[in-house]
Amino acid sequence: MTAGGLPGWSSGPLPVVEPEYLASLLAATSDLVFVLAPDGEIRSVLLDSNSKEHPRVSEWSGKNMRAYLTVESIPKLESALLQVAETGVLNRLVELNHRDDTAWQYPARYSFHKVGPNGSILMLGKDLRSVAETQAQLVQAQIALERGYEERREHDARYRILMAHAREAFVFITADGRIRDANAAAARLLNCAIEDLVAAPISKAFRYRQRGEFLDALMNAANADFDRDMTVQATQSRRDLTVTPSVFRSAGEKMIFCRITRPSEVGEGDERVPSGLDVLYHKSPDAIVISDSDGVIVSANEAFLELCGAPGVADVLGHSMSDFLLRSQVDLNIMLENAKRAGYMRVYATRLSNAVGDSISVEISSTRLDDRGPSAIGFVIRNAEHASALRGASQAANQPEAPNQQVIELVGSASLREILTETSDVIEKLCIETAVGLTGNNRAAAAEMLGVSRQSLYVKLRKYGLLKREDP
Repeated sequence: MTAGGLPGWSSGPLPVVEPEYLASLLAATSDLVFVLAPDGEIRSVLLDSNSKEHPRVSEWSGKNMRAYLTVESIPKLESALLQVAETGVLNRLVELNHRDDTAWQYPARYSFHKVGPNGSILMLGKDLRSVAETQAQLVQAQIALERGYEERREHDARYRILMAHAREAFVFITADGRIRDANAAAARLLNCAIEDLVAAPISKAFRYRQRGEFLDALMNAANADFDRDMTVQATQSRRDLTVTPSVFRSAGEKMIFCRITRPSEVGEGDERVPSGLDVLYHKSPDAIVISDSDGVIVSANEAFLELCGAPGVADVLGHSMSDFLLRSQVDLNIMLENAKRAGYMRVYATRLSNAVGDSISVEISSTRLDDRGPSAIGFVIRNAEHASALRGASQAANQPEAPNQQVIELVGSASLREILTETSDVIEKLCIETAVGLTGNNRAAAAEMLGVSRQSLYVKLRKYGLLKREDP
């Protein structure tokens, strides 16, 4: 029968294919072709003779297809075989994952067709390895993208923490003269809120004749080999400030990083402490504070933070020293006036208030720092609680007149043995009084200090009348 005038065509739109050409046609149009028995045994394997992608598949003939499928693919094959055996057709594609003993595996998509009277089933497969590789690349790209977002969030968090807690003042300025960002210290120096500075023109922060001229001056200073400092005036506070610029690129955009300080400012950054004294400043057991002429703190070491119970240096910077003194402004005025008039004040005894409302005895020395500008005052603060206890004990112990007089009066009226016995009692009493005073009337600590038992110490306290009235 002919169709459309062409010989060799069957009735309908499809041509009649000769048997000798069918195998090569199927192999050329599909990546994998299997002929299966109803039980899944592979009766025939058809591959394109020019294809080198599946060299081991030709060895599968005579084996059961289940042996070359992953565990999750076996139920899919059995379901497809059962449906084709019952209905003769399978109106869907089935994706199976192949494997062999060498752990080589790849995915393929099959259509199932019942052929022949003996129940043979034809599987026409499309190799999905390229699709799987593309999907894997997409998954890896998505994971990398998520990782990049997470790293970006971490960097943003670190950047914001650094901006919020850095003691140095700095701003970022774009090449067109706008403030990209500023930290809290810069906002305090410029007397502006951070929100008002960000995205504002540089005239919001600094007074200058023209924006272009100021940008050129910043660029020239940043590119200078030395002496890169510029003196400018703050727009809001009219205060003279020193700006030290540096130029860098971010995402192809030129940016200017400006570090801002006051000419008379000392100690906000570690490098402002003289190089020969920086270790002393940071590691001294005594608290060291530097303030301006009004007593406003501009620098404080770790010992001062421990003394006043402040969590960090940001909690004390910008506060007046009077906030931490028990007698507040009265104490501060005395120390400032003496330091300004005489250059220093050796020792001033007062009490320091901490963050929880307690107060401790301290001794403070104040000095005018002439080499750091007329507005700088340095304070050295020492915890005097232990010294006060020692002085109290000394006052109790250093009363030799009466005991010595008693000993002198015994000479001639008593034997040497009796005098030594009397003297040992006096010394024992003085030692016990001193130990009790040093330990703040802590009987256990005093007994350990003297090397006696608590019961023995209690007996001696009663012997010398040193028990308090409220004690039993």
